[in-house]
Amino acid sequence: MGSNDYFSEVAAEYVKYRPTYPESFFDWLMDLCAERGLVWDCACGSGQATVSLSKRFERVIATDLSEAQLLNGPNLENVEWRVANACESGIPDGVVDLVAVGQALHWFELPKFWRECQRVLKGRGIVAAFGYGIAEFSNSEVQQAFLEFYRGTLGEFWNPRRKMVEEGYVGLDFPFEEVRMPNFEICNHWDAEQICGYCSSWSAMESYRQKTGEDPIPELLERLDGILKGGGVDVKWKMFGRVGMFRVEQKGRAETPDLPISLDELKNRGGSREPSKPSL
Repeated sequence: MGSNDYFSEVAAEYVKYRPTYPESFFDWLMDLCAERGLVWDCACGSGQATVSLSKRFERVIATDLSEAQLLNGPNLENVEWRVANACESGIPDGVVDLVAVGQALHWFELPKFWRECQRVLKGRGIVAAFGYGIAEFSNSEVQQAFLEFYRGTLGEFWNPRRKMVEEGYVGLDFPFEEVRMPNFEICNHWDAEQICGYCSSWSAMESYRQKTGEDPIPELLERLDGILKGGGVDVKWKMFGRVGMFRVEQKGRAETPDLPISLDELKNRGGSREPSKPSL
């Protein structure tokens, strides 16, 4: 999301079918933070992590390139939703306690993004880039159908950056004092329609539809219905992440900005676009 928006066309599926992270993960993340004032939820989508962050911190600035995604976010009093590039947040220097990036780091221009994190973070602030890998189903037939769709039908339509997710961000440059992340899992129980809805939220699906003019979901739904026969299946995703501390101590403490920030004030601080607000 340095400059590309891959998810506006699938925003409705994204908010309905994307899995949310376990509360235990956010409890662990919160305990790492020296202060719990302001969080930057970068590339927030439609709020898959924002809701949990808003329960634990005083304020959240949630940014995304996709206005369509933000318009699907929930109405939360302590959250400001803002259309912004990951490398140009418009947030003042040295005011953020936590930068959270869920399932999005692989889209960024990393050197520029790390500099932006270092600019906005307080000394001893935390950076957490986290996500989840390939879904694992308790039914072997469902698992096979899913993997054939993921790797076969959509294989050539995935952006090469998707490989970073499959590798769990291992090997990426991470210029912070790293903290080992415990094992967390996302667990659900889904029927065939929900599995297909999840698949419809992928960036590769939109690429497939645009390039072929076809929709492969009905065929997948028919296959899964034949296996599950109206029932459901347990599904889990293993989480991964790169979490670390920004060790540069501040010279004088900056004040946490009041929210919402006016458009004039945002422009004065370097932002260029009016904050978006969910229409809920």
